Amino acid sequence: MPGVTINDIDDEPEARLRTRASLRGRSMQDEVHDILRAALSEDETPRDPRNLLDVIRSRVGFRAQSRDRLSKVEKLVSQSKSSMR
Repeated sequence: MPGVTINDIDDEPEARLRTRASLRGRSMQDEVHDILRAALSEDETPRDPRNLLDVIRSRVGFRAQSRDRLSKVEKLVSQSKSSMR
């Protein structure tokens, strides 16, 4: 697998990475691999506020007793969409 080089990293993040790796008894490269694995395994939900209702539905699920609350959320999303235009 090809390597990745990060150029011009600021001193502060590099120092934090070095310290974090040292505290865990690892190389900086191993620590970066772990950080990337963790970051890329997270659920990537849409960040677009126009998809807010879809995100809410996927996280809480739709239940019949939640219809009233969901309709309030739909109104808020609709208002948000209209204010973005």
